[in-house]
Amino acid sequence: MQMTWGSILLSSSRIPRHERTALIAGIWSLAVLHVGRFCFLCTSHLPSTTMWGQRLLNPIFTVWGQRLLNPIFTVWGQRLLNPIFTVWGQRLLDPIFTVWGQRLLDPIFTVWGQHLLNPIFTVWGQRLLNPIFTVWGQRLLNPIFTVWGQHLPDPIFTVWGQHLLNPIFTVWGQRLLNPIFTVWGQRLLNPIFTVWGQHLLNPIFTVWGQRLLNPIFTVWGQHLPNPIFTVWGQRLLNPIFTVWGQHLLNPIFTVWGQRLLNPIFTVWGQHLPNPIFTVWGQRLLNPIFTVWGQHLLNPIFTVWGQRLLNPIFTVWGQHLLNPIFTVWGQRLLNPIFTVWGQRLLNPIFTVWGQRLLKPYIHRVGSASPEPYIHRVGSASPEPYIHRVGSASPEPYIHRVGSASPEPYIHRVGSASPEPYIHCVGSASPEPYIHRVGSASPETLYSPCGVSVS
Repeated sequence: MQMTWGSILLSSSRIPRHERTALIAGIWSLAVLHVGRFCFLCTSHLPSTTMWGQRLLNPIFTVWGQRLLNPIFTVWGQRLLNPIFTVWGQRLLDPIFTVWGQRLLDPIFTVWGQHLLNPIFTVWGQRLLNPIFTVWGQRLLNPIFTVWGQHLPDPIFTVWGQHLLNPIFTVWGQRLLNPIFTVWGQRLLNPIFTVWGQHLLNPIFTVWGQRLLNPIFTVWGQHLPNPIFTVWGQRLLNPIFTVWGQHLLNPIFTVWGQRLLNPIFTVWGQHLPNPIFTVWGQRLLNPIFTVWGQHLLNPIFTVWGQRLLNPIFTVWGQHLLNPIFTVWGQRLLNPIFTVWGQRLLNPIFTVWGQRLLKPYIHRVGSASPEPYIHRVGSASPEPYIHRVGSASPEPYIHRVGSASPEPYIHRVGSASPEPYIHCVGSASPEPYIHRVGSASPETLYSPCGVSVS
């Protein structure tokens, strides 16, 4: 008669105690083995449980994957994307709550902060904006007379450099900066062949133009770099206490000046920088106090804002940093496994890619981290690609945040260089005034040489 497990257990009373204990343990071991085999067969088909599958779908639990997408759980990754939860990361995005961070955004209230925005009153500050009178400064803006400087902007004397800035001698370069030889380009930068254009870029051949760009070889040229110690220079940086200077920065007291910076008191002016008091203006600069404005700068505390900087905790955000889990995302960060992706990040193995990242790598090492921050925070690679070498500057114009090319024209034709414009983007116009006229505008002088009390 065949014995079952039940009959064995019923007859266990006739088995010695130590043998009965061993028998029960053996029965439980067989049951556990059967269950474990069933679970293994069910899960063995998943790609996440295979070593090959981990490279494609599971970048968090593999050593290779941690190099690309996992900046939170690895020490190396913290250098790229984790500025909030790591001490090192605070150097990039946390300038308000950390002592180190004050070096980036707090030039007025800290002594160290003067290094960034106050190049006139501090010795160290001359390294940023004074490339003519200091030896160190030549590394930033003087690529012709220094060996080191040729890495960044010398497109004339190097074959490689022509990819970035030389629109005259190369066919490819004409797409970016060549407003002379193309009909379309004349709308942006052509100050020589148009009467209106002479106001913007032609300081040599016009009497009015000399006030803007010729500070070394002409008497009028002193407008640009020396606004405090020269009489003529006061016309550039002293818009509050001089009558002439009101044309540039004082849009409240002059009718003409309202076209540039006064979005409160003029209807036209509302287009550029007044995001607080106008409904339209809120789209540009006020991301904290308005619901619409949260689209730009508040990706952590708003649901919509997570589309920009939070690609790990939102489904939509995977488009930015997670090129393995989404098909669309492969266009941004996966240049090894996709043919299209090589155009963005693989400048060593592709001929086309070298035009994109080699100049940018040098640009990352510049004195200002802003270009690098914009590249990381971009929702898609297209605006960046167009900004570096697009066939038309329109995407770049929209990237600035304007709905029409007019603000961009003002940015190009502004009476002072780029750093002057960056302060326009701040939440209040005070940093803009302080940056141009230094920390204390009371010490400036009128154009007639009479000090203002």
